[in-house]
This record gives sequence, structure tokens and C-alpha cells, in this order.
Amino acid sequence: MNKEATITLFIFIVVLVMAYLMAQLIRYFQRKYNQAKEIRRGSVLLVIEEFEKDRLNESLRNRLRRLGLKLSRPNKFSLFSSLSFIILLWFLQWIVGKWIPTNPQSPAVVAVSNDLLTLWQVQVGLAGAALPILIFIIEMTKDEGSAVTKSSEVLIRETWIFPIIVLALSSAVKVGIDIFVTCKTPIVEVFNLLIFCLCVFVTIFAYYRALRLMFNPGRLRSKSIKLLKEKMEESIIKSAETRLGNNWMFRELNEAGISWHLSGVDRSEKEKYFIVYASQVGYIVDINVEHFKNFKKILKWKPSRIEPGVVSNTSSVILEEGNRGLGESKGIFFVNQFRDYVRDNSRELILIEKNALEPNSFDEAEADYWANKKIFKIRSEDEG
Repeated sequence: MNKEATITLFIFIVVLVMAYLMAQLIRYFQRKYNQAKEIRRGSVLLVIEEFEKDRLNESLRNRLRRLGLKLSRPNKFSLFSSLSFIILLWFLQWIVGKWIPTNPQSPAVVAVSNDLLTLWQVQVGLAGAALPILIFIIEMTKDEGSAVTKSSEVLIRETWIFPIIVLALSSAVKVGIDIFVTCKTPIVEVFNLLIFCLCVFVTIFAYYRALRLMFNPGRLRSKSIKLLKEKMEESIIKSAETRLGNNWMFRELNEAGISWHLSGVDRSEKEKYFIVYASQVGYIVDINVEHFKNFKKILKWKPSRIEPGVVSNTSSVILEEGNRGLGESKGIFFVNQFRDYVRDNSRELILIEKNALEPNSFDEAEADYWANKKIFKIRSEDEG
């Protein structure tokens, strides 16, 4: 076996190993990201994660299936996973290039430059023509009479068209940078050729899955039913998580004397409260109970005018039965629950009774900072 064949075999084995390591790396960083972002003391999402740990105690096969479903959908996880794959291959290309040095003045470099230019044109043609045609085919699939959900949605998921497009476009960018920036060596050519072959393979795979489903209505209907069942399962799980998170939040805040304002604030009531508004519209994806308790502590309250166990005239409700002790109310209320949608015409987050605080002690800017930066985390619909 000559040297070139040995190098090619070695690179192929390394790529397989890197693909496995990449999957593990993505999983590791996703776990660390979730821990840094969501697992905070007093966070409602901490309770949700504990629920998820118990629910997702499943086999490796089911976990891989769920990961595949997540990758097949157009979302940030799929986008960054595809980009990470190209970046890892780029890094591997650099390592192998350092390990097997090439003389930049050798005649092989000129040949590699011509090969890369040709490969770049073909790669751009694949990303700019073949894949958009497939998207057009999917969009034109209007035979939805026999399908439970939209055929285009089923085809997008089954063909993995989004991560394939990201892979093809990013690989075309990589070839262009290799031509004009990096050293044009045989190693660079081998890596770009491998990536191009991968793009061709996954494009053929996408066309095969799309045409197979389009010309088999029974199979398309079966996939539609499967997709609908998965959506229903996700909806049920999300409802259970929301109720679990709200039950815990109501109990913790209620024990701290922070009540829920059952109805919206009308004009006649607005003069009674200091109102802290949300800085944007969107869904409340997390509420930090500990920060809420600390915010209440820093407020300068008048001497208690309500005896423990006595509720103010503002409605206070707790979802979980068996937890009716309302503690001592201090005239502070929250308006929205976990995963509620904050609308543009009703951005109230926190209500504080004016006559419960010391005169001229309320700092609106500080309250806004606590509400929007520490207590409530609101995600707009554009952020997904």
C-alpha cells in the first residue's frame, strides 16, 4: 500500500472517530450550557429539569432517536450542530496538515489550486441549484387530502433538508477560504473532496426520501400520523411541566408572602400600585423565585399592617391543593405565571402597593432591573 492510500485510509478512520467525538462533544456542551443557563438556585426550570431526568431515563436507542428528531428540524441546535461539524473537520484538516507538511513551492500545489477551483464551482452549484430545487419540490407538494398534517412539514423533517443545506453552504464557504486564504496542499484537497462526497451523499439521501414519500401516499400518511402523535406527546409533556413548575412557584412565593394578582390591573387600580413592566413581549420561560424573594427584602416596607394569615383584598390563588397557608402578605404581587405570554397591551409583571412602602423609597430603575434581568426571563417569538 503506497503512502497516499495509507494517508487516505487514515483520514477516513479519523473522520469516523471525529464524527463520534463530535456527537459526544455537542451533547457535553449542550448539557453544560443548560446547566449554566437554566440550573440556577430558585429557578422554575430547575424543577422542570428534575422532572425531565426522571422522564428521560430511557435507552440509548431512544435518546439517539430523539436527538435525530431534534437535528432534523429547523432550529438553532440543528444549525450549530451542522456548523460545528464543518469547524471540527477544518480543525482536523489543520492538525493533519501540520503532521504531514508540504512544500508550498512544489508543483503539486498548482495542481491542487486548479482542483480546488473546480471543486468549489461544483460545490456552489450543488448548494445553489440541487438543494433549492428539492425545497421547491417539497413546497409544491399539495396532496394533503390523505395526510393528517401538512405534507411539506413531514417532508422537511424526513429529508433533513435544513441541516443538509447548512452543511452544503458552509462547506462551499470552506472551500472558498481554503483557496484564497489557507495553504493549498494535497491534504486540503483530500478533506474538501471528502466533505463534497458527504454533501453529495446526503443530497441524494434527501431526494430519495422526498420522492419515496411523495409517490407513496400510504407511507406519507403513516409519517404524518407519527408526526402528529409526537406533537401531541410534546404538548402533554409541556402542559405537565408547566403545571409542575407553577405549583412549585406558587408554593414558594406564597410562603414568602408574595401573592398572585388573579386579574389584570384596571385604570382605577393603577393609582394604588407601583407597577413594574416587562421590557419586551414574549413568553416567560423562567422565573427565579430566590431573586424574587431577595427583591422583596430590599424594598423599604412600612411596619406590618397585616397580621400573619390574613389576606389582602387582592385575590391570591395557589394551584396546588393542600397548600392554603398564605403567610404574611406585604402588598407585593406577581401578575404572570411560568410560560404565560406577555402581551404588548398588558406588560405588568409585579405590583407593589404604594401605601405599603416608606414614602419616596421606591426606585423604579432598580425594580425594573430586578424584574427584567434577574426574576423574569422573557423570550420573544423571534428568538424561538
